Order: sequence, then C-alpha cells, then structure tokens
Amino acid sequence: MRDDPLRIFEITAPAPGERRVLTQIPTQLEAEWQRVNAEISRIIAEVNNLYRAPGSQETFDKIDNLLKQIDVLHRSRLVLRNQLATQTNQTPEIQKIWSEIEQKCSRHLELYRELEFSESFFSCLYRGIKTTVGVIHSHSPLTRRPKDSVSFVSAAYDYALESEGIQARRRNSIFASSNLDFAKEYGEAYIIFPVDNNSSYSWTGVRDLVLDTTELNQMLSQSTVEEYRESLRQITENMSLPVEVRTEANQLLIAAGVTLFENLYQQGPDQIPGLHLPWQKLVDTKKVIRFYGVQDDNLDDAILSGHEVLISGEYYAISNLFYGNFVKQQMGWKY
Repeated sequence: MRDDPLRIFEITAPAPGERRVLTQIPTQLEAEWQRVNAEISRIIAEVNNLYRAPGSQETFDKIDNLLKQIDVLHRSRLVLRNQLATQTNQTPEIQKIWSEIEQKCSRHLELYRELEFSESFFSCLYRGIKTTVGVIHSHSPLTRRPKDSVSFVSAAYDYALESEGIQARRRNSIFASSNLDFAKEYGEAYIIFPVDNNSSYSWTGVRDLVLDTTELNQMLSQSTVEEYRESLRQITENMSLPVEVRTEANQLLIAAGVTLFENLYQQGPDQIPGLHLPWQKLVDTKKVIRFYGVQDDNLDDAILSGHEVLISGEYYAISNLFYGNFVKQQMGWKY
C-alpha cells in the first residue's frame, strides 16, 4: 500500500536541505508543457540570431514567420496552463496539504491575507525553482554555497549576522521575494509558506544583494586592519625571525584590506608563526547590520518592499502555475 505523503511529514519535518515532493503533475500534460516551453525558447534564440545577421528581405520574412510560430505556441501554452490548473486543483491531495498548511503556517497566512486586503501590489512571498512539481515540503540547507556572491565576502556577511543574533543567514536560507517577476527570473514561481514555529527570516534595504569584493570594504573594521598591519610591521623588522616568516608578513603588510582578509580566510589564522590573525576579527559586525539595514522582524514591511527575503527553516512551496488559482480561492484574494 502506497504511503500517503501527508502521513510522512506529520511525524517528522524535513531534514535541512531535504525536499519532499507532495504532489506530481499529470505526466502527459507536464511533458507537453515542457515541450512547448522548450520550443518557444529555441525559436526565440533563432530570432535573436537573425536579428544579429545582415538585414535582408529574406531575413525579415524568416523573423516574421518565427514570431507567428511563437504566437501560436503561446496560445497553446495558455490552454495547457488552464488544463493543468483544472486537473491539479480537483485532486484530493491538494485539499489535504492545504489543511496542513493552514495549521502549521497560520500566522503567515494571516499576514498574507492582511496585505492583500490592503490592496498592496506585494502580498506574499515567491521563490523561483527550476522544477515543475506541484507542492514541495522542504527545509533550507545548513551550508548553501554562494551562487553569484564571492565566498569569503558572503562568509563575512554571515558572520556579522550570526554575531548579532540573526538566525536566517545566506548559507542556511532560501531566497524569496514578493516580486513575482523577480522570482520568475530563477525558475517557475512558487508561493512560499514558512512554518510558523520552525522558521526564521531576515531582509535588508537592498532588492537583490550580491556580495562581491567591493562590498567587503563596507564590512571591515579599518581600525582593526591597521592594528594587524602594525603587528605585521613589527614582525618584518624583527631580524631574529626567519627570513621566510618576515617575507610572509611583508607580503600581507603591503596587501590592501580586502586582500588581507582574503588571504587570512583562505590560508587560516596561523600562517605566520607567533601571530594569530583570525579573519573574523576584521569584520565590523554592527557596521554590516547598519550599512545594509539588516532586520529579522517586520515581515510585512519586507514583503511590501519587494526586496529579497532570506528564510531559514521549514517551509511549503506551492506552484503558482498549477495551484495559483486554488491558493487565491482559499486565501480569499481578489487579485
């Protein structure tokens, strides 16, 4: 006898990084959906190549013909969307799952309803996921690798948040936004429902925070950097030390703050005998919080801002494509 997926997560929540698929999309419809999307992408790429080619009547005729094909495929896509929504919304699985979400995510549901009632453009959180399943029950990872940010800069940012008592950090969170179009840039849009008593969040004054090396200057304590540089100067001038130790110290001494931090992060704190230099001490944690406007409260303001929200812990993700109308009906949303 097949286990009801709901029976599984009534007993235990997902482990960090685990993803449980609670509903599948009808196979034939999903395959056709994927085929239509792939064909649209292929034709768009062909059109873009033709636009870059030398202009001629033949080229313009090809482009016109391809655009007509895209129009036909878009209409087919709309029919498929309606078919998928109709079939998936009628399944008993989604009704059971929604009952579970109402119990475990009640505070977030209440907030989403309040924001929609205020006729806000942004009223819930979305996440772009590269999949086409219906509903996911998951837990954020413990050690997420940076995708667009520099690893040692991201580590400095996370260290600042951890030091200031903020639970949701970049390495242990998923990224969400109330901006539906923004979420779609990363995959199919899913509506995110954090579990009330097993999740936390943080957000900043930045719509999409990407941490490159230029951002590290906003995180370093310049006074501590200078203290380290003075210690390094003393080592370079200490003739009783081996030449290789003084050379290593001199190389660090001439490095800028960012380079000094990177070297310490990559090589460890004890690369010079007798001098303990942990990279964490270079980070001005309060400066980071203040500069980026990091908060771990006022989720309503975070949603209204349309900015990136980090969610750590357990959550449900419901496909906006397949179950968006269902969620809208259950929530009493007008828009």
